Amino acid sequence: MPTRSCSSRRTCHPTGTWTPGSAGPTRTGRPVYARPPRVSVTGPLADQPALVTAITQAVTGPCHPLVGSPGPFRSPAWSRLTPHRHHVLVCRGPRCTAYGANQVADRLTRELVRHGLGDDDALVTPTGCLFPCDLGPLVVVHPDDIWYEQVDPELAGRIVDEHLRRGQPVDGQRPRSRP
Repeated sequence: MPTRSCSSRRTCHPTGTWTPGSAGPTRTGRPVYARPPRVSVTGPLADQPALVTAITQAVTGPCHPLVGSPGPFRSPAWSRLTPHRHHVLVCRGPRCTAYGANQVADRLTRELVRHGLGDDDALVTPTGCLFPCDLGPLVVVHPDDIWYEQVDPELAGRIVDEHLRRGQPVDGQRPRSRP
């Protein structure tokens, strides 16, 4: 079983994850939790004693202090803007996700690969809520400032083929009007 690292109170995480490094800039010397977190599992999982035992041991078992520094996160590869023709924002807010944003993002990715387009052609970035939620899933293409509303996987494929590959916004979409 892998060793764990945690705060002095029982905030355990598998060793080798990004957690120790990311905690470097936020360490205050105070425990993250005053007491172990409450863990609940659904009925079918609760009926598996070995799983319940493993979860209990992971939360209450022996730990050692969380240590680390943000060093690995300062890689030069993460310190420069990548050149790209289009920056595609895919809303992954709660409503857009409920309306199918995961399928939209998957289709965008598959179509970009199918057409041989890489990050230098279209840098796709998932975002939090872009608002307005009732128009989701939303996909925004910059620098063109084209906002696609109620995107489904079929429209996502057309966005890649027509807009990102051929340079023509789908169905003559125009940049949003400025107030």
